[in-house]
Amino acid sequence: MKIVILDAQGGGMGRQLVEGLKKALPNQPLIAVGTNALATAAMLRAGADQVATGENSVVVCAGMADLILCPIGMVLCDAMLGEVTANMALAVGRSRAHKILLPVSRCQASVAGAPKMSMAEVVAKAVEETVTRVSADSAPPSRSTQQLCRVAPDGRDRTAGLSDIAALFCKQGISPLRR
Repeated sequence: MKIVILDAQGGGMGRQLVEGLKKALPNQPLIAVGTNALATAAMLRAGADQVATGENSVVVCAGMADLILCPIGMVLCDAMLGEVTANMALAVGRSRAHKILLPVSRCQASVAGAPKMSMAEVVAKAVEETVTRVSADSAPPSRSTQQLCRVAPDGRDRTAGLSDIAALFCKQGISPLRR
Protein backbone atom coordinates (compact mmCIF):
# COMPACT_ATOMS: atom_id res chain seq x y z
CA MET A 1 0.00 0.00 0.00
CA LYS A 2 1.38 3.41 -0.98
CA ILE A 3 0.91 5.85 1.87
CA VAL A 4 1.46 9.51 1.08
CA ILE A 5 1.63 12.20 3.75
CA LEU A 6 1.10 15.77 2.60
CA ASP A 7 1.82 18.89 4.61
CA ALA A 8 2.56 22.59 4.24
CA GLN A 9 3.98 25.51 6.21
CA GLY A 10 6.43 24.15 8.82
CA GLY A 11 5.54 20.48 8.39
CA GLY A 12 4.74 19.96 12.07
CA MET A 13 1.65 17.85 11.47
CA GLY A 14 3.40 15.81 8.78
CA ARG A 15 6.36 15.24 11.11
CA GLN A 16 4.05 13.94 13.84
CA LEU A 17 2.24 11.69 11.36
CA VAL A 18 5.51 10.20 10.08
CA GLU A 19 6.78 9.60 13.62
CA GLY A 20 3.50 7.97 14.71
CA LEU A 21 3.24 5.77 11.63
CA LYS A 22 6.88 4.67 11.86
CA LYS A 23 6.22 3.51 15.43
CA ALA A 24 2.95 1.78 14.55
CA LEU A 25 3.99 0.38 11.14
CA PRO A 26 7.79 0.18 11.12
CA ASN A 27 8.01 -1.81 7.87
CA GLN A 28 5.54 0.33 5.93
CA PRO A 29 7.24 2.69 3.46
CA LEU A 30 6.07 6.29 3.77
CA ILE A 31 6.18 8.96 1.07
CA ALA A 32 6.13 12.51 2.40
CA VAL A 33 5.44 15.54 0.22
CA GLY A 34 5.69 19.10 1.40
CA THR A 35 4.41 22.18 -0.32
CA ASN A 36 7.72 23.79 0.63
CA ALA A 37 11.25 22.72 1.62
CA LEU A 38 10.69 23.38 5.33
CA ALA A 39 7.72 21.00 5.50
CA THR A 40 9.58 18.37 3.48
CA ALA A 41 12.69 18.60 5.67
CA ALA A 42 10.62 18.15 8.84
CA MET A 43 9.07 14.95 7.50
CA LEU A 44 12.42 13.66 6.25
CA ARG A 45 13.97 14.16 9.71
CA ALA A 46 11.01 12.28 11.20
CA GLY A 47 11.89 9.20 9.15
CA ALA A 48 9.97 9.34 5.86
CA ASP A 49 11.35 6.86 3.33
CA GLN A 50 10.90 9.11 0.29
CA VAL A 51 10.31 12.84 0.13
CA ALA A 52 9.47 15.42 -2.49
CA THR A 53 8.61 19.10 -2.57
CA GLY A 54 6.29 21.34 -4.54
CA GLU A 55 3.12 21.48 -6.55
CA ASN A 56 4.02 18.89 -9.16
CA SER A 57 5.15 16.44 -6.48
CA VAL A 58 1.81 16.79 -4.71
CA VAL A 59 -0.04 16.19 -7.98
CA VAL A 60 2.07 13.15 -8.97
CA CYS A 61 2.13 11.52 -5.54
CA ALA A 62 -1.59 12.06 -4.93
CA GLY A 63 -2.24 10.27 -8.21
CA MET A 64 -0.19 7.20 -7.28
CA ALA A 65 -1.28 6.92 -3.63
CA ASP A 66 -3.48 4.27 -2.08
CA LEU A 67 -3.89 6.28 1.12
CA ILE A 68 -3.35 10.01 1.70
CA LEU A 69 -3.01 11.64 5.09
CA CYS A 70 -3.10 15.42 5.19
CA PRO A 71 -4.60 18.47 6.84
CA ILE A 72 -8.07 19.28 5.53
CA GLY A 73 -6.64 22.39 3.91
CA MET A 74 -4.91 20.28 1.26
CA VAL A 75 -8.26 19.90 -0.50
CA LEU A 76 -9.09 23.61 -0.25
CA CYS A 77 -7.77 25.98 -2.88
CA ASP A 78 -5.61 28.79 -1.42
CA ALA A 79 -5.61 27.29 2.10
CA MET A 80 -2.63 27.44 4.45
CA LEU A 81 -1.87 31.06 3.67
CA GLY A 82 -2.00 30.38 -0.05
CA GLU A 83 0.42 27.43 -0.12
CA VAL A 84 -2.24 25.07 -1.49
CA THR A 85 -2.71 25.80 -5.18
CA ALA A 86 -5.79 24.93 -7.20
CA ASN A 87 -3.87 22.10 -8.91
CA MET A 88 -2.85 20.62 -5.55
CA ALA A 89 -6.37 20.72 -4.13
CA LEU A 90 -7.79 19.24 -7.33
CA ALA A 91 -5.22 16.43 -7.42
CA VAL A 92 -5.82 15.44 -3.81
CA GLY A 93 -9.59 15.68 -4.16
CA ARG A 94 -9.67 13.66 -7.39
CA SER A 95 -7.22 11.03 -6.23
CA ARG A 96 -8.65 7.52 -6.06
CA ALA A 97 -6.77 7.08 -2.78
CA HIS A 98 -8.66 6.94 0.48
CA LYS A 99 -8.08 10.25 2.25
CA ILE A 100 -7.64 10.69 5.96
CA LEU A 101 -8.16 14.43 6.40
CA LEU A 102 -7.05 15.94 9.67
CA PRO A 103 -9.29 18.77 10.87
CA VAL A 104 -7.23 21.82 11.77
CA SER A 105 -8.71 25.24 12.32
CA ARG A 106 -5.72 27.03 10.79
CA CYS A 107 -7.02 26.21 7.30
CA GLN A 108 -9.91 28.68 7.53
CA ALA A 109 -12.30 25.71 7.61
CA SER A 110 -13.96 23.67 10.31
CA VAL A 111 -15.84 20.39 10.31
CA ALA A 112 -19.25 20.67 11.95
CA GLY A 113 -19.67 18.08 14.66
CA ALA A 114 -15.96 17.28 14.92
CA PRO A 115 -14.87 17.41 18.55
CA LYS A 116 -12.17 19.87 19.59
CA MET A 117 -8.98 17.87 19.95
CA SER A 118 -5.33 18.72 20.36
CA MET A 119 -2.96 18.16 17.45
CA ALA A 120 -1.53 15.10 19.24
CA GLU A 121 -5.02 13.59 19.59
CA VAL A 122 -5.85 14.24 15.94
CA VAL A 123 -2.58 12.65 14.82
CA ALA A 124 -3.16 9.64 17.10
CA LYS A 125 -6.62 9.11 15.57
CA ALA A 126 -5.16 9.36 12.05
CA VAL A 127 -2.44 6.83 12.88
CA GLU A 128 -5.06 4.48 14.35
CA GLU A 129 -7.22 4.77 11.21
CA THR A 130 -4.17 4.13 9.00
CA VAL A 131 -3.17 1.02 10.94
CA THR A 132 -6.73 -0.30 10.57
CA ARG A 133 -6.70 0.30 6.81
CA VAL A 134 -3.23 -1.22 6.28
CA SER A 135 -4.21 -4.28 8.33
CA ALA A 136 -7.40 -4.73 6.31
CA ASP A 137 -5.44 -4.33 3.06
CA SER A 138 -2.95 -7.05 4.03
CA ALA A 139 -5.70 -9.56 4.87
CA PRO A 140 -6.16 -12.34 2.32
CA PRO A 141 -8.55 -11.30 -0.42
CA SER A 142 -12.08 -12.62 -0.32
CA ARG A 143 -13.38 -14.80 -3.13
CA SER A 144 -15.41 -11.91 -4.52
CA THR A 145 -12.29 -9.81 -5.17
CA GLN A 146 -10.71 -12.56 -7.25
CA GLN A 147 -13.24 -12.28 -10.06
CA LEU A 148 -12.63 -10.82 -13.48
CA CYS A 149 -15.05 -8.50 -15.18
CA ARG A 150 -15.54 -8.21 -18.88
CA VAL A 151 -17.78 -6.26 -21.21
CA ALA A 152 -20.22 -8.55 -22.93
CA PRO A 153 -20.91 -8.14 -26.69
CA ASP A 154 -24.16 -6.35 -25.80
CA GLY A 155 -22.12 -3.72 -23.94
CA ARG A 156 -23.05 -4.75 -20.39
CA ASP A 157 -20.45 -5.54 -17.76
CA ARG A 158 -20.60 -8.97 -16.23
CA THR A 159 -18.41 -11.27 -14.18
CA ALA A 160 -16.23 -13.55 -16.27
CA GLY A 161 -15.82 -17.13 -15.12
CA LEU A 162 -13.16 -19.64 -16.10
CA SER A 163 -15.39 -20.95 -18.89
CA ASP A 164 -15.56 -17.43 -20.38
CA ILE A 165 -11.80 -17.07 -20.20
CA ALA A 166 -11.22 -20.53 -21.74
CA ALA A 167 -13.68 -19.76 -24.55
CA LEU A 168 -11.93 -16.46 -25.26
CA PHE A 169 -8.53 -18.22 -25.38
CA CYS A 170 -9.86 -20.81 -27.83
CA LYS A 171 -11.54 -18.18 -30.00
CA GLN A 172 -8.31 -16.17 -30.18
CA GLY A 173 -6.21 -19.26 -30.84
CA ILE A 174 -4.28 -18.86 -27.61
CA SER A 175 -3.14 -22.04 -25.92
CA PRO A 176 -3.40 -21.98 -22.14
CA LEU A 177 -0.28 -24.14 -22.04
CA ARG A 178 3.19 -22.72 -22.63
CA ARG A 179 5.12 -24.26 -25.46
